[in-house]
Amino acid sequence: MAYRADDDYDYLFKVVLIGDSGVGKSNLLSRFTRNEFSLESKSTIGVEFATRSIHVDDKVVKAQIWDTAGQERYRAITSAYYRGAVGALLVYDVTRHVTFENVERWLKELRDHTDSNIVIMLVGNKADLRHLRAVPTEESKSFAERENTFFMETSALESTNVENAFSEVLTQIYRVVSRKALDVGEDPTALPKGQTINVGGKDDVSAVKKMDWPGQKLAEKLMEIFLVVFAAVAFSVGYLIGSFQTMLLIYAAGVLLTALVTVPNWPFFNRHPLNWLDPSEVERHPKPQPAPAPASKKKSSRQK
Repeated sequence: MAYRADDDYDYLFKVVLIGDSGVGKSNLLSRFTRNEFSLESKSTIGVEFATRSIHVDDKVVKAQIWDTAGQERYRAITSAYYRGAVGALLVYDVTRHVTFENVERWLKELRDHTDSNIVIMLVGNKADLRHLRAVPTEESKSFAERENTFFMETSALESTNVENAFSEVLTQIYRVVSRKALDVGEDPTALPKGQTINVGGKDDVSAVKKMDWPGQKLAEKLMEIFLVVFAAVAFSVGYLIGSFQTMLLIYAAGVLLTALVTVPNWPFFNRHPLNWLDPSEVERHPKPQPAPAPASKKKSSRQK
């Protein structure tokens, strides 16, 4: 398995990263594609993706890996996100059992929106935090066997099993394609170079293009502000009149009003939709690299 700098590949596979917010999906992606890890990693807003090519047998397989926010408010992009995916890494945090409990829901959503032959890898991330472990390895193995998925524990921080997890998924997808299980319809060896396997076209990201990520961020910020303000008002009124029940009622009303204002996809939060490029177009427009710092000029002594 090796990095490739060019666009010469035999197969292009779309792989999605799914799981609760904060389980480390983005760091798994950056570790695999750029060999980078950030302790200050923030929650993903909307959708991001990166690519990397590896060798499987004598073929070059290019992975187009999509990463999305785990928060419920971004579920509107579900269909466009999953469409065309032939592989998935379902990630949970081994130190938070609730993220493992939610795996079943994520798995159902994944299977509802993808082909039955999709290759799924259950990934228990943050395995380096051994003293904080809340999900036993055996429990995860049993679940993976029951649901007929692959399973691996990883650490994006220590770069443990990250390469193996992604490579195993891509290898298994290649095996499925070789067995014609994805309705390729031809002998894989006869496919033309650069054949794309079910990664979709412009329509696949049409729903994403309609999303206004700055507007969604504004909604998230307003939600935080409203909740803090209503909490302060509820506490103050409840304290002044000496009624805990009144405090709870005011706060509950505030939560309801906040949800009505910030959760629905109101036009106010979609005034400036981003003009997203399709994945193929993004690769034709690489991010500009920072210019190298100018070398310091040495003063030459004037010879007399």
